[in-house]
Amino acid sequence: MFSQTTIILGNGFDLDLGLNTSYKSFIDSKDFEFWMKEYIDTPDETNLFDYIFKQRLIDTWGGVEASIYDFAEYTKAIDRFDYEMIEQEFRHLEDAIAEFLKKVDYNNIIFTSCAWHLLGILRKYPHVNIFSFNYTDIAKLPGTPLPNSRIKHIHGTLTEKNAILGIQDCKIRQELSFFKKSHHTNYMSKELIETLNKSERILFYGHSMCLSDMDYFTSLFKNICRRESNIKRIDFVVLDSDAEKELYKNIVLLSEHTLAEIRECVDLFVFKTKDNIQAVFEMMNKFDISMSEPAFCACMPTGRRVNH
Repeated sequence: MFSQTTIILGNGFDLDLGLNTSYKSFIDSKDFEFWMKEYIDTPDETNLFDYIFKQRLIDTWGGVEASIYDFAEYTKAIDRFDYEMIEQEFRHLEDAIAEFLKKVDYNNIIFTSCAWHLLGILRKYPHVNIFSFNYTDIAKLPGTPLPNSRIKHIHGTLTEKNAILGIQDCKIRQELSFFKKSHHTNYMSKELIETLNKSERILFYGHSMCLSDMDYFTSLFKNICRRESNIKRIDFVVLDSDAEKELYKNIVLLSEHTLAEIRECVDLFVFKTKDNIQAVFEMMNKFDISMSEPAFCACMPTGRRVNH
């Protein structure tokens, strides 16, 4: 049993629920198409929408952030450019994503999904920390499985109109600093990082550990390998074997440690909803049982999320 548990929700969680929030769906949407047409005559060196569209083969939301980073790198070779125009495009990109997600249908939920099953379990344990990297509103789901007050939204929400889009801290042109998540007024990482390091068990559901989120997770794995955290077990729930390979690659890149080094310090497991859904359900049922044990309750932390 574990004295403190933290859940991290990524876009794969929304998709498993049946919410049409994929990056590909956004790129194919009328909302993205509208701004593509608005900027069709914009020169290549300042056409952010065209640049993102040309790199659209990346499947995850990390794709848009990777494209923004690549675009920032691309501008380094340009002596003069209209950075005010680029910022205007960036704000319109934020608007397009918000409009796309506002149209998500919450009435086609897959009630047999692992994600829905997890929500039912979490409803019973208010002391479990829950962080979401999604903009979507779980409280809008049928039956309101969890109130929004239970969840810390790392990238903000549409409801509160504080959604964060951008890239990790890195060396880019100073004029493009608005691309960085840390420059957003609602950016917060301290509570998440502190909570992760205090947790004994972490469950990542549908989060690919993409490099655009390295500011949140690099210290996590470094502290694990330095044995400076309380973490004993980490579970990842992904779609399939391809997602597993991508996950491993990202962990190695952002942690600067090999998987062998990490696994010497923490139990790390990967479960795949497409390849072996039964194993995912079994893991979550065991999680449910361990959380309900009286001995665990005696160790309950007083907070949520940071105790999240």
